[in-house]
Amino acid sequence: MQGFWMLAFNATVDHTEVKLALERVLSSRVFTRAERSRRFLRYLMDAALSQPPVTVKEFTIAMDVFDRDASYDPSIDATVRVEASRLRARLREYYDDEGRDETLIIEVPKGGYTAVLRTRQTASPALPGQPAAASQSVSANQGQEDPRAPTPEAITAAREVGPRRRLWIAACGLLLVLAGVALGVRASRGRKQQGAIKPATLSLAILPIVNRTGDPKLDYLCDGLTDDLIRQLSQIPSLKMIARTAAFRYRQPTANPLEAGKALEAGRALKVGAVMTGELRRTTDHLSLVAELSDLADGTVLLDREYIVEDQDLRSAQAELQRDLIGKLHLESSALDPGRSLRSVTASPQAYQEFLEGDSLARSGEPGDLHQALSHFERAVSLDPQFDLAWSAIAGEHLLLGLYFEAPRDHIPQARLYAERALKINPSLGEAHGSLGLIHLVYDWKPAAAEAEMTAAGAEEAAMSTLSCTAHLIEGAGKPRAAEELLSRMLTYDPGSASLIAELGCVNYYRGDYSAALRHYRQALAADPRSPVPYWGIGKTLVAQHNYAEAITVLTTFKQKNGFEPPLLTAERGYALGSSGRRHDALAVVQELAERGKHSFIDPYFVAIIYASMNDREEAFAWLDKAFEARSTFMISLLSEPKWEPLRSDPRFQKLILRMLDSKAD
Repeated sequence: MQGFWMLAFNATVDHTEVKLALERVLSSRVFTRAERSRRFLRYLMDAALSQPPVTVKEFTIAMDVFDRDASYDPSIDATVRVEASRLRARLREYYDDEGRDETLIIEVPKGGYTAVLRTRQTASPALPGQPAAASQSVSANQGQEDPRAPTPEAITAAREVGPRRRLWIAACGLLLVLAGVALGVRASRGRKQQGAIKPATLSLAILPIVNRTGDPKLDYLCDGLTDDLIRQLSQIPSLKMIARTAAFRYRQPTANPLEAGKALEAGRALKVGAVMTGELRRTTDHLSLVAELSDLADGTVLLDREYIVEDQDLRSAQAELQRDLIGKLHLESSALDPGRSLRSVTASPQAYQEFLEGDSLARSGEPGDLHQALSHFERAVSLDPQFDLAWSAIAGEHLLLGLYFEAPRDHIPQARLYAERALKINPSLGEAHGSLGLIHLVYDWKPAAAEAEMTAAGAEEAAMSTLSCTAHLIEGAGKPRAAEELLSRMLTYDPGSASLIAELGCVNYYRGDYSAALRHYRQALAADPRSPVPYWGIGKTLVAQHNYAEAITVLTTFKQKNGFEPPLLTAERGYALGSSGRRHDALAVVQELAERGKHSFIDPYFVAIIYASMNDREEAFAWLDKAFEARSTFMISLLSEPKWEPLRSDPRFQKLILRMLDSKAD
């Protein structure tokens, strides 16, 4: 093969061998069922092997391969980018399975539409000053080494802002971090011989602090303190903090705190170097916080202290505990940003209490609790108008209500105002940037503006924790993004997260890699059987594979097990019925949504997809117009959702996209 690549480099590649390899790909099981990918790959290879070589652009691909006309605008029609992702996924699937013995591999690297060839030759590291004997990659049309050939890269650890809850109505829960710390504390005593942390131990899990006061009403204080410690220490670049959702899987009942041995087991399961446990206790005249920090390497107790809480103000005890943790972990306090991490986010203990109560209510994700949480957050900002996290929390609750439960116009404009207010106080607040980015994307329908907001630290993670398939929406509607890399990085801070695994499934679904999508969605279902998100993902992926009977079974299972069905699942069930030819049953689902719409908001988009499944274009467009007027947060998916492929060539569809992108939200 080395001689072959010398010929390829000299532009004398054996075209017959390449064409035979191409035909094997096109006749494979993966490609025989994917006509659009077959046409796309053949087109790219014809261009690559022509003499002289032809450079293809997105516009010409759209016209030549996907039958778009001269009015095609890539800024509003993502067909080529989406199909390119699907093509790459199918090529990977082929070479991992049927083509695993192929020595000549065809690829279409990200960032362009040029087909390249490489050998399946395992790379070996190069010595200093010597070339590596690596798998070689050349452009099929020029025979030049491909500068975009993948090389191993170290993934830089990012600060994962742990979501504080998971909203199990077609989405993950919104992260709203808790309040900060102040100075001064009275620590009573250390009770055990304490060790010193080894410098190499730079990962920490803070397990949920247990309420041992005997008063269940103080549970929210324990959860809030746990949350805020995680948030504060996550600011340190050299420390890997396990996300809240991962830590809270080890939450114990008040009467049954986690034993020391079990805490060490939890730390090992989370693959950290140290683990902290804590208890909130009450004596006759005060509260106290007891914290223990252990080194996982040998079980050494590094910190065991009791902190007295005066006037039920946990902020000062938290500040001292945080400083002790930094010291025992041998972290430089200068690594923290004093403007963000060691400041008190509110000077008012009462505002802090209101914030914690609101946060505790909001974790349920139920609309009634979200409204009650709003009341607490509003009282918090009335007590301290500079409380940036509380303003951001108000924005977050309005955003959730507008995304999943009530009319978007009733809540999302308010969410915008409160997010902007939070950013005026703290321009670096990632949660507020994340909320504003989602508003730009799903309500304003302005992908470029959303892209700009998501560059803020923590914004993308916060947005992804609020809205299912955020990574895909940003990737498909704006600039291409490394969605899988981001998700993989987040999973290192939240291992086993059902919502993040489901997010991977969504990314695979929109790239056309349905086998990978099903694998991830099923993993998410195993991790959290109570969430409707995996059912929705499995169902829509099976429909995309034309496996309608199984899709309908999966989509009805959630209601059978839980006694209710979110509108998103209802609509997906209707789409599966319509796609399978069961028009009467699909229309019955439309009527079901209409009945529910008499008592609560039902997004018109849901009805539109059911009519689209029956190829009833008049009704589909009529309901899309209603969705447009309602500022449906699902309308942005018109840019890349495969369900709409049959309608993309309809002039009304293109006009609707233009109306969306040219419109101005209130």
